[in-house]
Amino acid sequence: MMRFVKTVFIGLTSLSLSMFSGILVLIVGTWMSWENAEHPPLTVAVILGKRLDNGQISPALSARLDKAMTLYDEEVASYFVLSGGVPQGEGDSEAQAMKAYLQERGFPTAHLILENQSTTTIDNLYYCKLLLDSLDCEPVYLVTSQSHLCRAMLIAERCGVSAIGVPADMAGNALEICGEYLYEAVCLAYFLAVEQWDMVNPDDIPSYNPRLKYAFALRR
Repeated sequence: MMRFVKTVFIGLTSLSLSMFSGILVLIVGTWMSWENAEHPPLTVAVILGKRLDNGQISPALSARLDKAMTLYDEEVASYFVLSGGVPQGEGDSEAQAMKAYLQERGFPTAHLILENQSTTTIDNLYYCKLLLDSLDCEPVYLVTSQSHLCRAMLIAERCGVSAIGVPADMAGNALEICGEYLYEAVCLAYFLAVEQWDMVNPDDIPSYNPRLKYAFALRR
C-alpha cells in the first residue's frame, strides 16, 4: 500500500512540475515573441499599473513607463492610457502616480488618459476596453513587464481588446526577478484553470448602453 501511495505521489509531483515548467516556458516564449515585433504607427498605448512602493513608482512600473516612452519617441503611439487604481483603498492611484512620472519627463499631459478604477489585471483590461471603445482606436499597444505579458495578452483577448504586446525589462536583482516569474506562473495557472471561464467578452453583450454593458461584464 505504501509503495502504491509513494508511486502516486511521485507521479503527481512529476506531473505538477512538468505543468509548471510548461507555464514558465509559455511566459518566456510570449514576451520573446513580441520582443522584436514590428511597431506600426498606432494611436494609443495602454500601460498596465503595478503596486506602488509607499506611494512611489516602483522600479518595475518605471521600466514599463520608460518602455512606453520609446513608443512615443518612435512616433508610433501618441496617447497613453494609464491603467491602475488604489488597491489599498487610500492614497493616490497607480494611474495618478504614472501621470506624475511622465509629466516630470516632459510627456504632454493632454495625451494622457487615466483609468484609475481597476485593482486587478482583469479589471485593467475591462475598464480599458470601455475607454478604447469610446475612442475607437484599436488595435493598441499593451505595455507591461516581460513576466506579466503572457497573462495580460490572454486577458486582453478574452476582453475583446486587440493589442500588440510590448514587453518591458524586468527590474530588481536575480532573486526578485525569479520571484516575479514564479508569481506570474501561479497567477497564469489560476487564470487558465479558473478565472478565464468566468470572463465575458463585452462585445458579446448587447450594447444598449456601453456603461451598463461593462458594469455587467465586471460583475461576472
